[in-house]
Amino acid sequence: MAKKARNKAADSESSSSNPLQPLFEGMLTLLGRLVYPPEKLLEIVTFRKRNPEQYIAIYNLCDGEHTGSEIAKAFNQDQGGLSEILSGWKELGIVYEINKKGGKFYKKLYSLPLKKSEPPKEVESEPGPPKQEGSTSVTQAQSNDKS
Repeated sequence: MAKKARNKAADSESSSSNPLQPLFEGMLTLLGRLVYPPEKLLEIVTFRKRNPEQYIAIYNLCDGEHTGSEIAKAFNQDQGGLSEILSGWKELGIVYEINKKGGKFYKKLYSLPLKKSEPPKEVESEPGPPKQEGSTSVTQAQSNDKS
């Protein structure tokens, strides 16, 4: 009988913290973005990987709804290799474990875009319509008016 009372108390404690779960996850996402901006997180997840897009997809599957074995099956990875990757990410603080009914689930800080984006190219000329020969720009005309 005392055991049932303890189980009920434990159930009520866990259910009382559930309404705050979205708040905690939002705070972790915000802090994660501050500590690991998207470029840095992308660099960590894809560092020295032959197939970086697959590792981004693995990272994005760490949504708190998939166990390590489910993620391994989804990508035809062996459980040991994926466990090593997840442990490294956990050590770096870019994923964390959630223990709930059914096992250990992994949760990422925030989602990454599936393709590595290239940095924007620098524009050499001023934006706007192309200049015609013999015409002056607005700034040149304004400076000529002042002189």
